[in-house]
Amino acid sequence: MNNPIFMYIDDEKDDTTDAFRDGLQDIGLIDVDYRQAEDFGKQLAVFEKELNNYDGLIIDLRLDGNLSINLKHTAVSLAQELRAKTAAGEKYNDCPIVLCSTDLKIKNLYDKDVTSHDLFDYIILKEDKPDWGKHARKLKSIVYGYRALKTVGSDLAQIFSRDISKLDQRIFGKFLDSEEAFPIHDLAQLIIKEILSHPGPLINKYLLAARLGIDIEKSEDWETLIDKIFSVAKYKGAFSDGWLRWWSDLVLDKFKELTGKRLSALNASDRVNMLKEACKLDKLISAEPIANAVSTSYWTICEYYQKPLDPLEGFKIFAYREPKPWQEYRYLSFDAAAQRRGRIHPSEKNRLEEYKGKFPQK
Repeated sequence: MNNPIFMYIDDEKDDTTDAFRDGLQDIGLIDVDYRQAEDFGKQLAVFEKELNNYDGLIIDLRLDGNLSINLKHTAVSLAQELRAKTAAGEKYNDCPIVLCSTDLKIKNLYDKDVTSHDLFDYIILKEDKPDWGKHARKLKSIVYGYRALKTVGSDLAQIFSRDISKLDQRIFGKFLDSEEAFPIHDLAQLIIKEILSHPGPLINKYLLAARLGIDIEKSEDWETLIDKIFSVAKYKGAFSDGWLRWWSDLVLDKFKELTGKRLSALNASDRVNMLKEACKLDKLISAEPIANAVSTSYWTICEYYQKPLDPLEGFKIFAYREPKPWQEYRYLSFDAAAQRRGRIHPSEKNRLEEYKGKFPQK
C-alpha cells in the first residue's frame, strides 16, 4: 500500500521548507509534496482541481511573509473556506488539515483564537529538533482515521470499537442518533481534539500509571501489565494507531475484577501490592511523591514532570477553553507551578501563594 501523501503549502521556498518536508518524509510513513502558496482565489482553484489526489493538507500559519508574492491571507482563512465548502457539499476533498508554524509566539496567537481551533486536526511547531517520527505517525494515523470514518459513517460503536452506552452521552452531542449527514472533519475533530488529546474518558500511559500507582521507569513488569492484563481497556477505535490510550472506566472495572477493591479508595502502595499479588508480577514499583508533595492517592499527573500527582496537591492549568463536563483538568505540581513551568488557572493563584509560604523555593 502506498504511503499517504500530503500537499504542503508555504509561501517560502528555502532550506527551512525543504528540511520540514524531508523531515516528515524521510521517516518513510508519509509523502509530502511541497507547493508554493498562491493568492486566495488561485489557491482554492488548486484545491478544487487537485486536492482529491491527496490524503491531507499541511499549511504554514503565516503565508504573508514572502514580499515577492505579497499574499494577504493566512492558513486560517484558507482552512475556513475549505471547511465551509466541504460542509456545504461542494466537491472538495474533506481531508485532514494540518497547521505548521516556525514561531512559538505565532502559534500562541493561534491558541488564543479559539474560533479557529476546529479547522485543524493537528499542529506541528517547527522547532530546532522536531520529533519527526511522532509527527509522521500522527499524520498517517489521521489519514487512516479519516478513511475509517468515511467508511463506517455515523456508526459510533464501530468508530470507537466499543459499546458507547456506558459513556457520558454528552460526549457525542449532535452525532448521537443523528439522521442528518455531517462533515467527516466534524467527527474527526471531536475524536482527536476532545477525546484523544484531552484527559477524560480516555487516558494516556502516564495517567494510567498514576492511577495504578506505578513508577513506569522503575517497574520492569510495566509493559507486561498493560499489554496482557489491562489490554481489555486499551482503545482500539479510530486514530488509535497514532494515539495510545486506555478507557478510564474499563481500567477501573479491570482493577476491581482483579482485586475486589475500588481503585480510587487506595493509595499507591496498596494499589501496587494488590496488582503484584493478583497478576503475579513482582517487578512493579509504587511511585514516590513529587518534591514538596505528600499524598500518594494519585489520580492525575504533573504535566511538566509527567509524574503521578494527587489532584488535591496540584494546581489546575489554565486553558483558553474550560474543560467540557466530561473532561478533566490538567495539573501542575507545586514545584512546577512555583517555577512557572506552565500557566495556572486564575482560581489557583491565591492558593499557590499560600503554598509558597509553606515551601519556600531556593
